[in-house]
Amino acid sequence: MQLRRLTIEDTAFAMGAAHVFKGRFPESDVMEDFLASSQNILLIAEEEGMPLGFLLAYRLARWDQALPMMFVYEVEVLEMYRRRGIGRTLIREIQRISRQTGCIKLFLITNASNEAAMALYAATGWRYSADDDVLLTHDLA
Repeated sequence: MQLRRLTIEDTAFAMGAAHVFKGRFPESDVMEDFLASSQNILLIAEEEGMPLGFLLAYRLARWDQALPMMFVYEVEVLEMYRRRGIGRTLIREIQRISRQTGCIKLFLITNASNEAAMALYAATGWRYSADDDVLLTHDLA
């Protein structure tokens, strides 16, 4: 298995990976814009050109301090490749990138009922920051 951070040069591969994981192809200019930003991180675990898993994260600047934080937005491994250490490898890589780019902290949001995610995050050093964390959303459409 190979792990790599995709860049704008990987747009075609990223488009194919989006189709594998999301069932659709995004607009190529949207993908190019996403990959062109150094604040956006798309890690892909692959084997012989086949994407097996991905991690999507955003490096977020802070207004109150010089050190940024890393928001891990999504981690997914194809079902047939789960429980092989791919998720752990992706998490360890974003932890490495976060340290390398001067982030003070990583954070993510998941559901306590998602047992697989909770086990992955616990195994890679994540912990609850508060028992009463809440995620609120507001649709703009």
